[in-house]
Amino acid sequence: MPSLQSRVLALDDDAKFLENLGFALRDSFELIPAHTVEVAMQKLAANQVDAVILDYHLGLENGHSVLDQMRDFGHSQPVIVVSGVVNLGMTVGFLKRRVFGFLEKPVSLSELHSLLVEAISSTGSIDHAELGYSVDANTRQVMVNGVVVNLTPTEYEILSYFLRHRKRQVLREDLSAHLWGENKVSKNAFDTHLLNLKKKLPPFADRLISIYGVGYCYEV
Repeated sequence: MPSLQSRVLALDDDAKFLENLGFALRDSFELIPAHTVEVAMQKLAANQVDAVILDYHLGLENGHSVLDQMRDFGHSQPVIVVSGVVNLGMTVGFLKRRVFGFLEKPVSLSELHSLLVEAISSTGSIDHAELGYSVDANTRQVMVNGVVVNLTPTEYEILSYFLRHRKRQVLREDLSAHLWGENKVSKNAFDTHLLNLKKKLPPFADRLISIYGVGYCYEV
């Protein structure tokens, strides 16, 4: 769990959203607001920041270019993207850039709080004997018995989602919405990605239970 001193930088050009966010999260996090990319980069350089909340539409810039700038300057904090519109191009771009999660506005504050807790707690390496594999959340590297398992960005995102929802029922439509938003994709797209993940990571496949007509439960 993050401490009360965990600092979260929020970059959004909506001043009212930032004000409400700071008020809603005040008991758990110190929110550092930024209305522009320039201000955000300055505050990242001047403060120890544990996680970043990033809007996608930022005037002439977008979240992809901002995240690239952050990484170029060595800022490796987990990033949670919020946006009023989630589309396929945006989602794929952020998956390639390895963001921690996506939320669509209007944001569920309870879900955002949970994501921030998970993001800050996950920095570093996850290595549970019961999983049968290890996950480095910083590099998004998965290993089995010391051997790297090469996952695609979508496969890793599916694995990460199940890890965050262990021992809970995961609805198929919720996971699909997390991956692609409201975009229409092939009906078999999710099945193909999940099948490939299970083939590459047998310890994961062994503990994933299918709930007919509903979804899945990762029993670890």
